[in-house]
Amino acid sequence: RNSRLSAGSSLMLFNGFRNTYRLKRVKSTEESSRYTLESSKLDTESNILQAYLNVALDRERVRISEERVTLLNEQLEREEKRESVGVGNLEQVYNFRSQLANENLNLVNLTNAFKADKLRLIQLLNLPNTKDYKIKTYDFGEEDLILNNPDFQGIMQQALMFSPSLKSAQLDYEAARLGLKESFSSLSPTLTASAGIGSIYSSNILDENENTINYGTQINDNRSESVGFNLNIPIFNRFRSKNTIQVARLNMLNADIAQNEVEQNVKNNVQQVYLDLVAAQETYRASQENLKALDQSFRFVKQRYEEGLTDFYTYLESLNNKNRAEIELANAKYSIVFRKKILDLLQGV
Repeated sequence: RNSRLSAGSSLMLFNGFRNTYRLKRVKSTEESSRYTLESSKLDTESNILQAYLNVALDRERVRISEERVTLLNEQLEREEKRESVGVGNLEQVYNFRSQLANENLNLVNLTNAFKADKLRLIQLLNLPNTKDYKIKTYDFGEEDLILNNPDFQGIMQQALMFSPSLKSAQLDYEAARLGLKESFSSLSPTLTASAGIGSIYSSNILDENENTINYGTQINDNRSESVGFNLNIPIFNRFRSKNTIQVARLNMLNADIAQNEVEQNVKNNVQQVYLDLVAAQETYRASQENLKALDQSFRFVKQRYEEGLTDFYTYLESLNNKNRAEIELANAKYSIVFRKKILDLLQGV
């Protein structure tokens, strides 16, 4: 019967700082993942804002169409009464009926678009679509239509400093850079310290009386201890280290390209939103004057039509121009408010 007992331990004293670089790389990757999550949240907020903007604009279009239907109904009733007493024109009755039918169809299409965009908003909010939700209107005044910080360079700088996607890309590049350093450590010598203790027992070990020495005595007498150092110098490993370094270098180059691409995307996004905001403000000022003039013109044409001084097509063209101006003004107002909010999101405000 034989037995051997041993215990040992080793400690890496130096391996080219491989563990240090690996720890830093993993920390950078972890931090990058957190910023990726923040970027996803930011994208979701932007998508929800855009979906709400679509719902708000759809509601304005439905309102304008409903007002148009009400007005055409009133005019149709007036023409029918005039025709029934012999002072009207049957052609005008048919014109209003045709236009009213066309507008009712347009109202149905606008209502369906409103319902579809409302469903899209509910889905983005991850709400059950089994309930009949009421989308609250967004009330704003003239002060909400003013850009508080017109400094584009300041906005751009703040957006670049805040952008979670850019921070994530920067950390990915840092992780790739540390990965390259980690790969170079495979070319470095490694130094390991080790220590051990052990003992043996055998039933063949006898005392002077030819009796087997007991187990405890043998274990104590045969105990051995050791301390050693192991230096490993890499000379040739079939180019494995070289290939690892080349892959790490390519990863760093790809991460650098991705970082520059993300930075350019952030700049393009901020530039586009800012340009849309400025354009919406200019459109809003022009639409205010345009609607005011067209509204006055429509009231004048409406009065002349009711007095029989102008024809149906002039009346309808004036009404169409007024309605288009109302839609343009609503688009400009909501675009200003929501572009400002998206710009605030991009700056982390």
